[in-house]
Amino acid sequence: MQSLIHDDLTVIIPLYNKYKTVERAVLSVLNQTRLPNSIIVVDDGSEDGGPGRIRQLESEYPLIKLIEQENRGVSGARNRGAMESETEYIAFLDADDEWLPGHISNLWKLISENDDADFYTVPYFIDSADGDLKPHVDLPEEFSGPISNFVKTYSNGYGIIHSSSVCFRRSFFFETGGFPEGVKSGEDIYLWLKAGLEGVCAVFNQRSVVLHKDDIGSIERRQKYEPYHVSYFVEHLQDYAAVDRKEIKNFLTKNILLQWGAAKIEKNRWQRAILRQYVYRINKLQWVVLLFSELIPAFLFEWIRKRRIQSRLKK
Repeated sequence: MQSLIHDDLTVIIPLYNKYKTVERAVLSVLNQTRLPNSIIVVDDGSEDGGPGRIRQLESEYPLIKLIEQENRGVSGARNRGAMESETEYIAFLDADDEWLPGHISNLWKLISENDDADFYTVPYFIDSADGDLKPHVDLPEEFSGPISNFVKTYSNGYGIIHSSSVCFRRSFFFETGGFPEGVKSGEDIYLWLKAGLEGVCAVFNQRSVVLHKDDIGSIERRQKYEPYHVSYFVEHLQDYAAVDRKEIKNFLTKNILLQWGAAKIEKNRWQRAILRQYVYRINKLQWVVLLFSELIPAFLFEWIRKRRIQSRLKK
C-alpha cells in the first residue's frame, strides 16, 4: 500500500499580509490525497493577523512549522524556507493560491517517472475578475515527461509554470542560486529561465493549481520597478551559447511586447520607456514597432487583452 505521506517533499509558503487567504492555502495542502513531509510557512514581517492564524494551525497539525523573520521580500522568504527544509524536494505555494486535492499525487507521479529531472511543474487555472482562465500550455494534452527545450516551450505558453506550481530538487535549487533577493519584479521568471537553461524540467500537463488574481500587485510593480528577468538576461546574453541566446531573445521579445501592452493600457509611460530601451538591444525591428505603437490608442490594446482573455476562459 502506498504511503499517504511523501517523506521527501517539503511545501514552502511565503507569507506577508495575507491573513484572509493563507489559511485556505495551508488547508489545501492538508487536504491533499498524499501529504508532504512538512509545511514551512515563512512570515516575512506581516503586519496583520496571518502569523497568528498559522500559530493556531501549527498547534493542531504537526506538519506545519512557522518561521518568522524581518521583511526580506518574497524571494528572501522562499529562500529561507528552502534553507530550513530537509527533504530532497521542495514545492512552493503562494499564500493567496491553493492546490487541488491531487496536486502532490501528480507531482509524485511525475517525480517517480522522471527522477533524473531537476525541477517539475504542473499547469494551473486562474480565478480572476474576468472569469476562470486556463493559461495556454504549448504541450499535448496529458503530456507527462521532460521538455527538450524549456525556454521555447515556456515562451509559447506561460501557463506551464508558476511559483505556486513548481517543485525543485532541493540541491538543484541551490545550484541555481534560488530566487534573487532584493528584486521586486520578475524574480520568478528569472529563476524559471535560469533553471530551464541549466537543468531539465519535467511537466505533467494536468492542471491541479488555482491562482487567485486581482492584478493589483502586478500593476503596482510595473509602475515602480524594472522587470529583473529582462534586465538580467539582456545584460548576460553573451554568457550563453548561440543556440540559447536565440531562445532567450525570442522569449524576451514576446515577453516585453506583453508587458509593454499592459503598460500602455495602464498609461505607464515610464515602464514603456524602460522596455523600449531593452528591446532596442535585442530586436531593433520590434523597437521600431513599439515606437510607432505609441500612436495607437490604449483602448485598442485593451480590446486585444479582452480577446486574449476570452480565448483562455475555462470551458
